[in-house]
Amino acid sequence: MTVKYDLLQDPNDKAERAFEQVLEAFKTHHVNPTPLNFAVWYTYFRGNEPRLREEMETILADSFGYSDRYGKELFNKYLLDNDDAMAELDRAIRHLINSIAKKIEQLAQRLDQQTQKLESCTVKLKEDLQPDELKVVAQTVLETAQTLKHDSLEFEQNLLTSAQEIQRLRKELIEARAMSTQDELTGLQNRRAFNETLAQLTVDYEDRPERLHLIMTDIDHFKKFNDTFGHLTGDSVLRFFSKLILKTQGENEAAFRYGGEEFAIVLWDSSLEDVRARAQALREKLQEAHLKRKTDQKPLGTITASFGIGEFKGPEDTIEAFIERADKALYLAKKCGRNQVKTEFDQGCG
Repeated sequence: MTVKYDLLQDPNDKAERAFEQVLEAFKTHHVNPTPLNFAVWYTYFRGNEPRLREEMETILADSFGYSDRYGKELFNKYLLDNDDAMAELDRAIRHLINSIAKKIEQLAQRLDQQTQKLESCTVKLKEDLQPDELKVVAQTVLETAQTLKHDSLEFEQNLLTSAQEIQRLRKELIEARAMSTQDELTGLQNRRAFNETLAQLTVDYEDRPERLHLIMTDIDHFKKFNDTFGHLTGDSVLRFFSKLILKTQGENEAAFRYGGEEFAIVLWDSSLEDVRARAQALREKLQEAHLKRKTDQKPLGTITASFGIGEFKGPEDTIEAFIERADKALYLAKKCGRNQVKTEFDQGCG
């Protein structure tokens, strides 16, 4: 049986209502309160993704109902690459933060009112009071103090719990999206992350293009290596090279698995010579490594990589042309004998 909910069609409706519906649904359907599930259910109640809503209705109508597996599938299908939906969710979380801040402010006002009552009682105590009047003041002080204590504890608990929960939710949502940009084999960022990073940096460095560089690199003779030692050992080499890149990575660079045995390193705030030195150091460390096959400790021989470096040209440049120049430099390095570093400014093998 499908459970019907009052879907929010007006984008200006308060986000608190959607949050309340999510929490209510989590209890009703015994949903695990993970960030992915939260994002899916929030989008469902907002009603701004009709296809997700239709699938959710079908799932809820099924006797088995909703599960974490469905949540992950719906998130990956409708929200993972939907920047508008994720931005809307982020705005909603910010709205919730503001809402909680207002509630805390209201509670603070209540505390202030109780404090004023106590101050009023203090003034009265300075007067000459009859026993009955003194009893009333004492009772007021006692009741106000108890209320003040209760409200103070409530204030502190609300502030702490709300802040922690919201920060946790935002952090885990960010991490969930980050996982989608990570290459499973190597642990490096993937091609999608590379495209997003380069798109942003080329905008940021339009006025100082000579400070933005791209290294394209891949393992030499990797196909032959795979044929000789097998794909599992080949994967181990890719992981080793990735760890080497990450271990030596500076603060002003980001590394990606571009595809297959090819990797990309984007460097900003660096000169061409700095980038060349970085590539040379990485090339030497890989060449000096003495790797062995895990199964029988057989030496894998010398493993090398070739490197090509491109430099950003500014507003008139394109991302495609930027990558192509680095790729051409990589091709030149291979043409000149492999295990070399070449830049787009190098003309030959000399």
